[in-house]
Amino acid sequence: MIKQKMYELAQPDKHQLTGNDTASEASNEHKRLDLQLRAVCECDYSIVHAIDEKELLSQICRILCVTARYKLAWVDTVLTGENKSLRPLVWHGADDQVLNKNSTWAENEDGQRPSAIAACTCKTQVVKDLATELAAPWRDAALERGYRSCISLPLLKDGIVLAVLSLYSPVPNSFNHHEVRLLETLVGNIEYAINAIDDRKKREIAEAEKSHLAMLAECSPNPILEFDNYGNVKYANSTARMHFPLTVQGLKKELVLEFINSVRKTEGQTINRDINIGNSWFEQTLTYIPSTQSYLLYGRDVTVRKQYEEKLQQRTFQLESMNAELEAFSYSVSHDLKAPLRSLSGFSAALFEEYGGNLDEIGKLYLRKLKESSDQMARLVDDLLKLARISLSNMVLETVNLSDMAEQIVDELRYSQPDRRVMVTIQPNLVVNGDRILLSRVIENLLSNAWKFSNKVPEPRIELGMVEIEHKQTFFVRDNGAGFDMDYASQLFKPFQRLHTESDFPGTGIGLAIVQRIVRHHGGNVWAESKIGEGATFYFKLA
Repeated sequence: MIKQKMYELAQPDKHQLTGNDTASEASNEHKRLDLQLRAVCECDYSIVHAIDEKELLSQICRILCVTARYKLAWVDTVLTGENKSLRPLVWHGADDQVLNKNSTWAENEDGQRPSAIAACTCKTQVVKDLATELAAPWRDAALERGYRSCISLPLLKDGIVLAVLSLYSPVPNSFNHHEVRLLETLVGNIEYAINAIDDRKKREIAEAEKSHLAMLAECSPNPILEFDNYGNVKYANSTARMHFPLTVQGLKKELVLEFINSVRKTEGQTINRDINIGNSWFEQTLTYIPSTQSYLLYGRDVTVRKQYEEKLQQRTFQLESMNAELEAFSYSVSHDLKAPLRSLSGFSAALFEEYGGNLDEIGKLYLRKLKESSDQMARLVDDLLKLARISLSNMVLETVNLSDMAEQIVDELRYSQPDRRVMVTIQPNLVVNGDRILLSRVIENLLSNAWKFSNKVPEPRIELGMVEIEHKQTFFVRDNGAGFDMDYASQLFKPFQRLHTESDFPGTGIGLAIVQRIVRHHGGNVWAESKIGEGATFYFKLA
């Protein structure tokens, strides 16, 4: 079909051979057209068998020079962007010096080579006489090498010039109407061939990738399946076939459709789920593939993980039960200890009042020590009860103003020790969401600690404020008191652990444990920073 079309285009106009045309000119015209037709046929043969774009263009340049007897044939690649230029790609019939550098096609048409004008205009450019129609410096270079006429034909793809084919002839007026039509048809065939080569390469790459992916899928230790829109299995790898005999029996179609509908509702996003099949658990990921209009399911055996999760859940339940029992036991024991301690304290006080006169100083000292110890034990039991109640109580969440709460606590501290002069700074409007009663114990314990441990400095200062740490509200209580060694910071929040002696700073060692438990009960955490003799800062943040 292509050859026949070329032949019809190549026939000379019989009316043009009459009149002044001589028989010799008609014969030469026929011979030249015959050579051109042969060249085009050879080019078409190369086009049909082409497998590489550059090799094809190189063969066409050679054929046009050898068979059609053009003096020079070359193809320029058109470079776009900022460097609008023509780069020689392949050629035949010229020495390398003719094509040893790029030329621009971004200038105005005046002074440009025909190939540059073809690149700019996307139209065939014909120069019938280079001596009169071509501008310097291209004219002098062309005439020096024996070129008298030329043609430049743009090669297009989707309306964009990709390259330019240029042919140079040693005689003027070489490219008549028939020859131009013949060459433009040849260029059309070349464009089709280049597109076909490009499509074939893309298809080969896609097929190779598909084959590679298929091989990977087949070797995968995890099940991989592909479904159509109706939940039918289009593909199942070897692992899927092993877990699901015949690829379908192990999967209920309604479950697959339910999974597919979940992906549709999220507009094609990937969906994950865990599913039990036989004695195994699989984590499944379903993804919609637009190119194939199908759904790809990737499974991962998570049976071992599920077994560990189940054991961990059982262990957590056991620990929670044991902890609840321990808390209840601690509460019960502490509560039961209060009655005998009250009796011990009461009877020791009565004994001192009624029979103190019958005792010498040593006896009175022993009696006072007995009373002090029983009172200390009673305070310790009270603190243990407070600690136990935290875990047993249900929180009532509400908006709590920590600043107002702190003002009241500081007033009580000042009332208890009116002789002390302490500078207290409270940042206003520190508002949180939490249990009012529990949070009051946090603020009370932290402020009481700061009040107590700053009593030996000449100008005690206490501050309650808020900073942002890791984009989270973080509250702090700071003092300039005794401080502590950070090497022992891990002991601070453990019950009965004290970093100072009872004689220096009295207390039960339960207060900070209560603070930590309340803060954790709110889903937060608490920590401290300090230096010996430079005070301490206690930070806490809630969920």
